[in-house]
Amino acid sequence: MLKKIFRVIYEYTAITFGSLLVALSLNLFLVPNKIAAGGFSGIATVVYYVSHYKLPVGMTMLALNIPAFILGIRTIGVDFWCKKCLWYDHSFSAHRHHHICSLHYI
Repeated sequence: MLKKIFRVIYEYTAITFGSLLVALSLNLFLVPNKIAAGGFSGIATVVYYVSHYKLPVGMTMLALNIPAFILGIRTIGVDFWCKKCLWYDHSFSAHRHHHICSLHYI
């Protein structure tokens, strides 16, 4: 029982740390230097600059990830959803000065 509690604490700590690193890298390096990474964050960065700063990176990433959320919930379960929402909360909170929304699901 105690081992399971430590595992859950470790997983959520790792998700928090990793999401903060992603948020910082997007906010401080990739988006300001117009570097499009792979995946949804790269697509969102391109859309941000093509739309002349009208479509924020975070909102575009959220819109692109909604189908992934639904698929994840259906195939993996609610635990996936909780961890993913925690990741979004930390990632978007660090992007506030780029007009990217902050989600607070948990």
